[in-house]
Amino acid sequence: MSAARDSGLAAALPLAATAALLTARLLPVHFEYRENALGIVSLASLARYPQQQETFWLLASVTVAVLVTWGASRWLTRRAVGPRVAVEAFAVGSLLALLWLPGPAGPAVAAALAAGALFLGGSGSKLSTATGLDPVALSPGRVALLSCAAVLLAIALTSDFQANLWSVLNRFPDASRVFGGFPFMGEIGQHLAWANALMEGGFHGKDFFCLYGPLYDFGLLGAWQVFGRSVVAWDFYFSATRVLALAGLLVLTALLVRRRLLVLAVPFLLPWINLRSGLAFIGLCFLLGWLISRRGSLVALAGLTAGVSLLFSQEFGLAFCVVAALVFALHAAWRPALVFAAAGAALIVPVFSWYAANDALLPMLREMLGYPAYIFAGYAKLPFPALASAIPFSISDWGGRELLAFQLGYGVPAVCLGGLLWALPISRLDPRAPLASVRGVVEGLRSDPVRTGVLAVAVFGMLAFRTALGRSDLKHMIDTMPAAVVLLVVAADRGLSFWRSGTWPAGLAAWRAAAFALLIATLGFSLPAEPLKNLDHNLNLLSVWRNGRRAVGDPRVMQVVQWVTRHTEDGEPVLFLPNNGAYYYLTDRPNPIRFAMGHQIVTQAHRDEVLAQLQARPPRYLVWDAGALRVDGLPDELVFGKPLLRWLEESYEEEQRYGDVSISGFRTAGGAEQSRSD
Repeated sequence: MSAARDSGLAAALPLAATAALLTARLLPVHFEYRENALGIVSLASLARYPQQQETFWLLASVTVAVLVTWGASRWLTRRAVGPRVAVEAFAVGSLLALLWLPGPAGPAVAAALAAGALFLGGSGSKLSTATGLDPVALSPGRVALLSCAAVLLAIALTSDFQANLWSVLNRFPDASRVFGGFPFMGEIGQHLAWANALMEGGFHGKDFFCLYGPLYDFGLLGAWQVFGRSVVAWDFYFSATRVLALAGLLVLTALLVRRRLLVLAVPFLLPWINLRSGLAFIGLCFLLGWLISRRGSLVALAGLTAGVSLLFSQEFGLAFCVVAALVFALHAAWRPALVFAAAGAALIVPVFSWYAANDALLPMLREMLGYPAYIFAGYAKLPFPALASAIPFSISDWGGRELLAFQLGYGVPAVCLGGLLWALPISRLDPRAPLASVRGVVEGLRSDPVRTGVLAVAVFGMLAFRTALGRSDLKHMIDTMPAAVVLLVVAADRGLSFWRSGTWPAGLAAWRAAAFALLIATLGFSLPAEPLKNLDHNLNLLSVWRNGRRAVGDPRVMQVVQWVTRHTEDGEPVLFLPNNGAYYYLTDRPNPIRFAMGHQIVTQAHRDEVLAQLQARPPRYLVWDAGALRVDGLPDELVFGKPLLRWLEESYEEEQRYGDVSISGFRTAGGAEQSRSD
C-alpha cells in the first residue's frame, strides 16, 4: 500500500459537478435542428430536437469537470488543507444548493460555497491518504469457488429463473405463455420470429432485419435444440442470460474489492442487467485476472469473450474491445494484445466465413454496422433531458420517472468520470513537467492492477452510455448503470480501508459515509431493485410450482393463430402488422418482408424496399392489429409511409375480425393490379 498526501478528490469532484452545471446554465449556447437525410422519424425529430447538442454538452461538461477537478485537487494537494470536513461540506453544499435552491439563489449560493471550500483549503495540517491498494491474490481454485458462489447468488436474485426452469422442463404449451401486449407480441416476438427464420435456413440481413449480432438469436436456437421449440424455452434462455450477466458483474466486483461481502450491495443498487452488457463484464473479469496474475490463458479467454460480445451485441462488444486496447497500450503489452485479437478472430472468422459462403456476410455486416448508425441518426430517439432543464429539483418530483431519468442520465456518466479521474490520478499531472508526470501516472497504473481495473470499468461505462443517448428512456438509462454500480462499491471498499487503517479519522470517515449515501440517493441509485423479494420468490418452491403452472395465455391471440393456420398452408407467407412479430413464430408462417415489426422499418429506403417486396410478391393474407402499441405513439403514416399504407388499403379486404385484429385477404383483381401499375 502506497501513501501520499490527500488528492482532494472528495472536495474537487462536487466542485467540478457544480462548475459543469453552472456552465450549462449560464453559457448562452443554442442549437438548430438538423433534418436527417435517411428519412428516420422519431419523437425527437417530430419535436425538432437538435440532438447534436448532446455531444456538445457531453464534451463541454467533461472538459469543465476534468479541468476543475485537476485544478481544485492540485490546489488542495499542494497546500496544507483543513479543516477537512468543513472543506468537503462546503463543496458538497455548493452542488446541493444548485440542485435544490430556486431562482437566482441557487447559482449565487453555490458560487459562494464553492469559493468558501477553496478558501478553507488554505490552512490546516496535511493528511496522508492511501492511493493504491494491492489486490488479494486468489488461487485458481478460489476463483472457481467465487464464480460458483456468484452464479448461485445470481440465480437466487434473478426473478423467475427457477419458475422458467420448471416450466421448460415440464414443457408447458405456448398457449399458456401468450399474452397480447407489446412486451410479448413485439419485444419477445421479434426474437421468436428471428429464431424461427434461422430454423428455416435464413440469415441475418439477407433474409431478415435484426438489431443485434447473430449470436443473440443463435443462443435461443441452441435453447430450442435442447428444450424444444417453445415460448418457455425463450423465457428460460433469457433468464439464464441474466444470471450469467449478474454473475459476471459480481465476480468482477469481487476482484476489485478486499471486503467481498460488499458484493452483496450490487443487487441493492442495480435493478437488472442482461447479457448484452454482461458479456463485456465477463471479459473484464478475464482482463483483470490477467493484470493480476499475468496468465496468458486469461488473455485468450478475454479475447474469446470479446468475439462473442461483438457478435452478440455489437455496441457493447465494441466498447469492451476499445477498453481492452487501452489496457494493453498502457502496459505496452503487444504480445498479449495479439493473443487477445487472435482469440476473438478464432470465433468471428468461422461465423463470417459461414455467412460469406451463403452470400449473407455483407448483408449481415450492413445490419450490424447500420443499426448503430441509425441510432446516431436519430432512430427511436427521445429528447435527452437537458443539463439544466430539471434544475432546481422539486421535492414533489422526487421518485418520478422524469426526474429519475435526469438523475441517472447524468449520475451514471458522472460516477464513471469520477472513477476515471481517481484511477489516473489527475492531481499528479504537473503542467511544468507534463511528460514526466504523465509517465509517472502510467507507471502507477502499471504497478496497480486494481487501479487499472477501475480505469477499465470507468471507460467502459462512459462508452456504453452511448446506448442511453440513443434511446433516452428510463430502461436504457438503467441498462447503463452496471459500471457505475461497480465503481460505487469499490469506492465504499476504499473508504472502509482508509478508515480501518487509521488514515481517515473517525469524524472524517463518518462525514464521508454520510456524503456517500447522499450521493447515491441524489444520483438516483436508490432505485429499488427488490433483491429480497426476488430471493424469497425464487427460494419458495411452492411459488415456483404455482408460477410454472399458471395459465396466462391470451385466447384472442390464439384465435388469430388458429384462423391463420387453418386458412394457410405450411410455408405460405403471411404479413402481420404493425408490431406483432410473435405471430410469425406462433403460426410458423414466414415473413414476406425482412422486418418482424413495423417499428424496425427505419429509413425511407426501408419503406421503399417493403413496398417493392409486397408489390412483387403480395401475401394472400394481411393481419393488422389496430390495438397494438405504436412505439412512442408515432402514427402509422410516419412509420410506414403513406404510399405503403395506401397500397395495403387498396389491395386487401377484411375477411375476419377478432376484436382489434383484422384479417384481410388479397384482392385478386381491380384495386391491387391498378395500384401496382401506378
